[in-house]
Amino acid sequence: MVYFKRSSAEFLTALRTFPAIYALNRSETYRKVIEDMKDGYHGIHPDLFRIWSENLCRGISGVMAGEEHAGLREQLKANVTRFAAYKAHEATRDVERARADMDGVERSGKDYRTFARKTLNAYTRYQAAEYNAVIARARSAKQYLDMTGDGIRTELYPNLKWLPSRSAHPRDEHVKFYGLTLPKNHPFWNSNQPGNLWNCKCDWTETDEPVTEGPLPEVPPAKGMEGNPAVTGEIFTDKATYLQRQPAEPVITGVENSGWLFRNPKEWRMDYFTDNEGVLITSRDRIESGKLNDHEREKFAKEWSMCRVLAHNAQKIEFLAEREGEYDILFNGKPADLKKTGSHNNIVEYASKAINRQHAEFVVFEFEVFNDKIRQRLKWLEDNGYKGKIIYYVRGTGDMVRL
Repeated sequence: MVYFKRSSAEFLTALRTFPAIYALNRSETYRKVIEDMKDGYHGIHPDLFRIWSENLCRGISGVMAGEEHAGLREQLKANVTRFAAYKAHEATRDVERARADMDGVERSGKDYRTFARKTLNAYTRYQAAEYNAVIARARSAKQYLDMTGDGIRTELYPNLKWLPSRSAHPRDEHVKFYGLTLPKNHPFWNSNQPGNLWNCKCDWTETDEPVTEGPLPEVPPAKGMEGNPAVTGEIFTDKATYLQRQPAEPVITGVENSGWLFRNPKEWRMDYFTDNEGVLITSRDRIESGKLNDHEREKFAKEWSMCRVLAHNAQKIEFLAEREGEYDILFNGKPADLKKTGSHNNIVEYASKAINRQHAEFVVFEFEVFNDKIRQRLKWLEDNGYKGKIIYYVRGTGDMVRL
């Protein structure tokens, strides 16, 4: 009950608010997991991963339906999928420990089932709070993009205002923020948003009311919920409790790409994930270097968008830390460089540079349009013994072509 400050009333409210969580508590899945592990199943149980990841992903899809924020929706779903994988790892370890008592004596089948069921019921209680947090933070992310992404709206309503909690029992921490009004681009909003504490029911709105004067109050977010998810692309950060322990066997049987979920979360951000097709992970060092100035931000956004297209085309992409004069990504484990061009003029130069100077095996082109001149340059490379492999797509179509 840690997420609910040991309040049964808060927990029951969460169950009533999110009936899908209640269904988990009654699920036959738990019985199957318990019996499988009693019979010697070893490793992270795939049914725990699936039931928890699907539940959290449905929450995000419900909040961020439609195409307007599809990119962020996929990014947040990848993030909570990783979170569910680490949670399944923790739960599996706890169920395994239920096979013996504190003295190491193996329990009878009946006692084991009782203790294992109590263990999984506890994880269901946690899931209620986690689902609640996912809904709140996804909603805040969507609101932030909507309120800050329109220049006319920002001109009319240049500020954001923190609104009081809707809870019948509001916590003390965020009361300090009630009525706080600051410009939309104020750095305060990068660290503080409704939903960054467990079971928070605060809200915010855009306004033309005057900015709050004086020193700003400080309220640390809950561990693992740092940062603005609209900016970071993460509901749960690498500081989340589950993510602190790496599995001895970082794989989930039956989930083809599961090993990617366990790539060190302190080094890699999970940006796109499917069970058996595309994956995108981004180096946190690359993310940081992309914040240095406007030029680097633009460059990062361009390259990251290209990586996302490739992942959408069922490729496994590692967006690497920036290294002077080297390739940008690993494309299904092979070094590749990303090139974006609006015409045919630089195709040969870019392709040669990628292979001869940047040590890539692949070059990936994004073309603004595709025409006869571009086709001729690509054909010239092919006819003249170009040693690398060329992949391209046209912006807006996303259909990848290999030469």
